[in-house]
Amino acid sequence: MSAVESLFPTALQAADRYYAWRMMPWWTGESRECRKRSLLRLLALAHKDRLDLVPLLNNYANEQIGLYRLRVQRLARRVADGTPIVEALEQTPEVIGDELVLTIRFAAQTGTLSETYEELLSPRESTADQPQMKLQHAIIYAVVSLIMIACVVTFLALFIFPMLSGVFNEFGFDLSSGPFAFALLMTIWDHIVNNGMIYIFAIVVFAFLFWATPSRQILRKFVPKWFRDPLQSRTSEVLQLLAIACDAGRPVSASLSTLAHYHFDGEVRQKLLLARNQIEQGGDEWTSLYEVGLLSAAESRALANSFSEQSRVWALKRLAAWKRDQVVGKRDRNASLVLPSVTLVIAAIVLLICSAVFSFLSFLIEALS
Repeated sequence: MSAVESLFPTALQAADRYYAWRMMPWWTGESRECRKRSLLRLLALAHKDRLDLVPLLNNYANEQIGLYRLRVQRLARRVADGTPIVEALEQTPEVIGDELVLTIRFAAQTGTLSETYEELLSPRESTADQPQMKLQHAIIYAVVSLIMIACVVTFLALFIFPMLSGVFNEFGFDLSSGPFAFALLMTIWDHIVNNGMIYIFAIVVFAFLFWATPSRQILRKFVPKWFRDPLQSRTSEVLQLLAIACDAGRPVSASLSTLAHYHFDGEVRQKLLLARNQIEQGGDEWTSLYEVGLLSAAESRALANSFSEQSRVWALKRLAAWKRDQVVGKRDRNASLVLPSVTLVIAAIVLLICSAVFSFLSFLIEALS
């Protein structure tokens, strides 16, 4: 045993246990949706092969970084304490998301877990996180660019602009009569310096609200509909679950009752409750879904007039896929506009800085000529 090992045996043993299974780098390029799908695949494997889920979750947690590792570890502890996996997922928000938790809850209630896992892990489901990846790239680009610009502006304001202002005063020029861009930049800098603590506090609060799970769930409800279409997306999820249940021979009325009881979206839950009540009073399932606004008239007629259960299942899957593609396409188009918008903002800031410096030099040369 080396001298270092003899001095710190406990710490080194703990480090060996920590890094024994770890292959991920300190910074991962995986999106949040990609990590959720990996966890979903792990749950599917444990369900299929009847494996002990706790060591799998612990090992998977060691492969993660940041808050997501803590969430997976919390999920593993709850499962180890004897909590059923569905309840443990519901008690651990954002491990796989409300949509997947609802899907697994529905599959457990209807006895279609195997079919549901297979459907969720299909290749076409992996394209839904493309808009989020574009947003993450735009956010990273914006943060890195703003940090670099802040460093440049700080250097200019501390070392260059005081010298330029001294030259201005030495020649008897009034700063207010100088170049507009230079005066504007100096005014903005003075405002930031005078209110720096307020901006720092606002950034810290925003970062906390952005990373804290309860606040993220609340803020998610206020995301503009320009970027999301919740009803269309939720309808796609409902139709996909109904397709799985119908394919397994489960009645539509019972499936709607389960969804009405467990759905996390208040608006959709209310619509499902109304549809369930109409069905219990003798109404048709698909007509009831049309009357509450979850289906169009044409979609309701197509599903009601299907000549066999297999054709109805096929129609439900195709309709769910079409609605999902519409939502993902809209989100992808909107997400594609974020990076150019951020680039224009960064370019405007850089243009202001360059204009301030060069306009000052131009003004000084002209004034002294």
